[in-house]
Amino acid sequence: MKYQNRHHSFEQQELDSKRQEYQFLERRLVKLQYDLDDLREEIAEFEKIYAEQMSERISELESLEKEIGKLLELGEDPRSGFRAHSFEKEKRRISSDEEPSPERAPAVDRLRPNESLKDVYRKVAKAIHPDLSPHEGERKRRQILMAEANRAYAEEDHATLLSILQESDKEFDPLRERKSERIVLYQRTASLKERIRALETEIFRLKGSDVYRLVQQVQQARSMGKDVLGQMAAKLEVDILAACRRLNKAKQARYHGSPPVSAIRTVTFLPDRSIGQVYVRNALSRNFLDWRKLGHAVGTMAVPSGTSLRLDVEKGRVVDLDLLTGLSANDLHGCYLYDVNNADLAHVLRFRGLEELYISGAGITAEGLIHLLELSSVERLYLYDTLIGDEGVVYLKYLKRLRYVTFCNSRVSEAGMKRLKTMLASCTIINLPTGRQSHSAT
Repeated sequence: MKYQNRHHSFEQQELDSKRQEYQFLERRLVKLQYDLDDLREEIAEFEKIYAEQMSERISELESLEKEIGKLLELGEDPRSGFRAHSFEKEKRRISSDEEPSPERAPAVDRLRPNESLKDVYRKVAKAIHPDLSPHEGERKRRQILMAEANRAYAEEDHATLLSILQESDKEFDPLRERKSERIVLYQRTASLKERIRALETEIFRLKGSDVYRLVQQVQQARSMGKDVLGQMAAKLEVDILAACRRLNKAKQARYHGSPPVSAIRTVTFLPDRSIGQVYVRNALSRNFLDWRKLGHAVGTMAVPSGTSLRLDVEKGRVVDLDLLTGLSANDLHGCYLYDVNNADLAHVLRFRGLEELYISGAGITAEGLIHLLELSSVERLYLYDTLIGDEGVVYLKYLKRLRYVTFCNSRVSEAGMKRLKTMLASCTIINLPTGRQSHSAT
């Protein structure tokens, strides 16, 4: 009798120990799931920011390098393998379905009997429903089994359902009640351990990925007041501009007519002579200092995406603007005209997307400003060395989007300037009394 009591006491201790282990593993599983969710959210947020600032630029640079490689018959340029390219591959691998997530990863091999999972579950529910037993102890045992059956059904665990069905055939025995709970705890503990291992494996994989290493670098730099992604994006823009220049030179060396059509953004000028110089800057920028020279305006030119285009027309070439049939009305955002007269201004009127316009020449009078009223998108206007006086500046009030006006060697009087500032209250007006163009002042 004493041996039997000691045996029961040992079983109770073992059962209590298993319950404590199960509760510990449950807490561990919940924490790991939270950690994994936080990690995925952190990476997803970074991917969103990265895609906004980097992905399109990397893709554009790689396309340019491939085009250059084809023209030079060198194949793909190795410089296109920018460091972040490995991140793109890693990101695609993470988002692919090649690796099952911990929720879908099978904890153990499942049995596949002929009976469907639903059929087995119905048999179990019918056999062990707690309300079908008149004994209190038996009802408690059935409640435990029913809870386990519900979990097994939710996780498509045929094996456990069949095991519970077999267990239901046994007659009620208080001693077996403890054994039954111990069996259930062993099974559920094993399942928890398997799920924990799957979560730990996924967390380890994500933390070892190129994506997460880049996340950590960005966060560390941010704590030191540095914008790593911003620096990378700026460096890419410089590389893209340089690649466009190289591609344009390679095309000019190989093709004397129109080059083959490609997916890269291009603009087309006259094929046989240059009309001037082309500059580009970020489409969102309004800073004069952001303009970067792209090259001579000749033939079909590759242009960085997301940029505004400025054309500085060579002296005496203004009439050639009418021949630029390859440019649409919105392709040019800036145009600089040197030593022109009133009649010359008519050649720029079809470029309705112009936002920035520089005009110099003693042949420009108030009559010439009337032409400009058709360019309703102009935001910044430079008037250098013109004959425009007080009677001419009144026309500027009809340019509704005008925000900056710079005069140099102007014939407008102080009273005319005051009147102009009153008419254009939201416009910044600068009057340089003498000297040639001073870009720093604009």
